[in-house]
Amino acid sequence: MTNQTIAEGSSANLSPNTFVKAGWNFAGWATTAAGSAVYSDQASFDMGNSDVTLYAKWTPKNLTITFNKNDLDASGSMIAQTIPSGSSALLSANTFTKNGWSFAGWATTSGGNVAYNNQANYKMGTENVTLYAKWTPNNYTVYFDKNNNDVYTSMDPQVIANGSTANLKANTFSDDCRTFVGWSTSKTGAAQYADKSSYTMGAQDVTLYAIWKAKSLDINPKYGVRLEVCIHDPITLPPCAQSYEWHFVSFGGDQIILPTMSEFSGAGTNTLKIITEAGMDIYCKVTDLDGNVTTTGTWFVGGAFCEYDE
Repeated sequence: MTNQTIAEGSSANLSPNTFVKAGWNFAGWATTAAGSAVYSDQASFDMGNSDVTLYAKWTPKNLTITFNKNDLDASGSMIAQTIPSGSSALLSANTFTKNGWSFAGWATTSGGNVAYNNQANYKMGTENVTLYAKWTPNNYTVYFDKNNNDVYTSMDPQVIANGSTANLKANTFSDDCRTFVGWSTSKTGAAQYADKSSYTMGAQDVTLYAIWKAKSLDINPKYGVRLEVCIHDPITLPPCAQSYEWHFVSFGGDQIILPTMSEFSGAGTNTLKIITEAGMDIYCKVTDLDGNVTTTGTWFVGGAFCEYDE
């Protein structure tokens, strides 16, 4: 500023202040460097009988921190925080939330890294600022359910970050009578994910259920085929079935073989033994583990087909 000349004993308004200090407001003029302001800007000044120096006094501006949630999927609002220029204060506690994500801290740009933790000490500069929330995905767990009482092994769960995609662990469940088809999000649903398929994690833990299909039964003889068998030879079918309904056909017609019939043993199992010398036709209705029914061919049973030692 240009020095101002005033005649001794005269009064005049002080020249307008032209000094500036970033982040501070001009408060007035003091008569000493450490003194308080005694003259406001352009105040009336009475000149004495000697030159004087007036010292500018400054007060910090109250500047604002605006908090930006920085994600369209985040929710909540925060009131701007006011801190005087050059002063330090703890940042307001974050109140933004984002489902499936954790608040990581504040960045000074929307794409920047975390510069301040939640409620960190912050020193205000000389202008208003915006702080941007930064988010990290939560880790969630995929649990694998065997969904089969005949399986006695287990699988460790798999951890995947929310929103991330990873290949599911290879299935290690096994069943001698069933084939693993894939994974479903419900016990009775269709397979939605094949073994080791790509899976995108949502915002919560999930259980995937193994889906099984009954293995095909290799049944012989096929329907329509008739074999001859000795009455002493057991008739055996594959073991992986839900039920076995054995029938015999004789002069009395077609009858279901019941466990109470003394002429037979093994009714209801995959192996039938005939304990009678009477000749007859035998066949079985086999229900597989998926509920499909297959009718076998026929065994013509009788002593005539037995080989006896002479």
